[in-house]
Amino acid sequence: MKASMLDSGLQTTLVQKRGYMVVKANDIIRKSRFTLTAQQQKILLSMISKIKPEDKPHQLYSFEIQEFCKLCNIEWNNGSNYIAIKQALYGIDRQIMWIKQPEKKRETRLRWLNELHISEGSGEIIFSFHQDMFPYLLDLREKYTQYCLVNVLPMKSKYAIRLYELLKSYDGTTKSVSMPLAELKTRLDATNYTNLKDFKQRALNRAIREINDYTDIEISYTLKKVNSRGYNTIFFRISPPSAQNLERRERKADEILW
Repeated sequence: MKASMLDSGLQTTLVQKRGYMVVKANDIIRKSRFTLTAQQQKILLSMISKIKPEDKPHQLYSFEIQEFCKLCNIEWNNGSNYIAIKQALYGIDRQIMWIKQPEKKRETRLRWLNELHISEGSGEIIFSFHQDMFPYLLDLREKYTQYCLVNVLPMKSKYAIRLYELLKSYDGTTKSVSMPLAELKTRLDATNYTNLKDFKQRALNRAIREINDYTDIEISYTLKKVNSRGYNTIFFRISPPSAQNLERRERKADEILW
């Protein structure tokens, strides 16, 4: 059953979908590494979008698996989809993240969630974020990034979601970003691609296509040789899409999500 066929009391309008905002500290975007599937990232970002500016530590949040399905236009009454989302939640709960802390010359292990309860009857999810996350998600007043959740929901590539967040964190402050190729692979959880051609085809180029298809920024890149050992640095150019392109992207995303 598609979302457009649900009764009016259960529908989430496009306007509402565009009101879900993700807000994260820049450090957790630019300096972290973790392994999550595209679906797990979307679920986690949906959970983060529940946070309000006035929220305090140890706040309990709730949402329903059905609600997430409506956001992504997934058949919520399909048993296999329901089970897959529950399994994805269990995976998030077990997953850890490493964040680089250059000032302390170390990496620190963090957890996403503190509590996770899944009701077998209603599919309601009750959760709280781990105290590790408080400095990166709560009461953010500076050096943070905010974007519409709907920008990433149509994406199928886990690399696209991570790259969008990474480059979005620089949007408005600079038109170009450069970094070592090895660091980019680490941030995207793509270190398994040791061959540059494979990395470009299976991770980078697909990610950029999805960013340029669905989001509020436009990305291009150039690979450069800093020394004689081959391409080892990537330069991204970030620009806003034209009003016409932005409208086209929103329509394309709406067709997928509604």
